[in-house]
Amino acid sequence: MTPMLGKKHRILVIDDSIMIRKMVVDLLEDRFLVVEARNGREGVRLAKEHKPDVILLDFVMPELDGYETLQLLQKDVTLQKIPVIMMSGLPDEVVNKVPQPFVGFDFLEKPFQQEDLYQHINIYINISIKP
Repeated sequence: MTPMLGKKHRILVIDDSIMIRKMVVDLLEDRFLVVEARNGREGVRLAKEHKPDVILLDFVMPELDGYETLQLLQKDVTLQKIPVIMMSGLPDEVVNKVPQPFVGFDFLEKPFQQEDLYQHINIYINISIKP
């Protein structure tokens, strides 16, 4: 079932791990248009270009980490309202760097199941979480 009468929502996945990007694409590509970025700078550029409905953002990345990328996204008037779901297998690193309570993003701990990913996305996009 495609959401919204044939319109597929666009999800931007920003993660330096090709394995994680491939896994997320495999989980989502039947319901969403998925755009991939290898790092924060590319992610911000692709967000401007594609205007995704939701951004899945890895926290631990070289050059710009997820929080620094989030700050760039939030500074851009055209991007600041796009919901961001931060992903990390190291939640303590997120807690140590990001002021609490978390503001401006949702959080999903890696590894995650397809249902968990859908539930987090469903907060921002009304989708059916049944396969």
